[in-house]
Amino acid sequence: MDSQMKNVRRLKFLALAIVALLMVALVVASTAAVAQADDAGKSRVLSPGSHPYGMTYGQWSAVWWQWALRPPFSQSALTDETGARCGVGQLGPVWFLAGVANSSGVVTRNCAMPADKALFIPILNAEWDNAGYDTPQSEATLRAIAAGVIDHTDQLTMSIDGKEVQNLTAYRTKSPVFFYTMPAEDNVYGLKCSGTLHPTCKDGAGNTVSFAGLICTGGPKSQCLAYPVVGDGYYVMLSPLPVGEHTIHFGGRFVDYGFTLDITYHLTVGP
Repeated sequence: MDSQMKNVRRLKFLALAIVALLMVALVVASTAAVAQADDAGKSRVLSPGSHPYGMTYGQWSAVWWQWALRPPFSQSALTDETGARCGVGQLGPVWFLAGVANSSGVVTRNCAMPADKALFIPILNAEWDNAGYDTPQSEATLRAIAAGVIDHTDQLTMSIDGKEVQNLTAYRTKSPVFFYTMPAEDNVYGLKCSGTLHPTCKDGAGNTVSFAGLICTGGPKSQCLAYPVVGDGYYVMLSPLPVGEHTIHFGGRFVDYGFTLDITYHLTVGP
């Protein structure tokens, strides 16, 4: 991969280390998920081996990426500095929290959300696709690269109303193979893509960037579909919080990128 694409990849992780199919399968039958125990009794953290709302942690991680990458990047939860966009694209029984796409990796958000919604939270995560490649890479290759990013992380932290969640490394999750959609312009890569079956994508400097297998709809509001994609990372699912005020804090460090996330949500859970 040339140095230009490496820089694109690095910028992506500044935005997405944050840090998922078109929000389908979100409205599914609710099932009881088993919570882990801690010193204070039953925790709201659901076991990584459970199937909350009928799906595995890995499946939820794929839906998280689809949720995160679908909106215009400038209007997404990833670039939200205040929490004003925390409800964008939220559907079904689970709400998603996100990291932040800024230079510091630090953000505090104030977010009002409905009651009776579980929360799916990416402590640190990564996905890998065919951006920067002339030919599609194998699933094994994509998984190895994504795993390498997550292998070199540390300083994982998460707390719920001041109480630390323990043993976060047990929550490492690998997604199934999935696809995501993104706008042909104003997307996470900063690319402008034109065409349909074999779109041409250019970066902000006008340089052509390869993106094997990308398909776009064309037209003034063109959407592009990327496949195959795989994800890896640390995620936590919380059962619905009680009505009232809550604080969720999470983050960690991507060692190879020299980037640390420090994310705080002040949640107002409505009746």
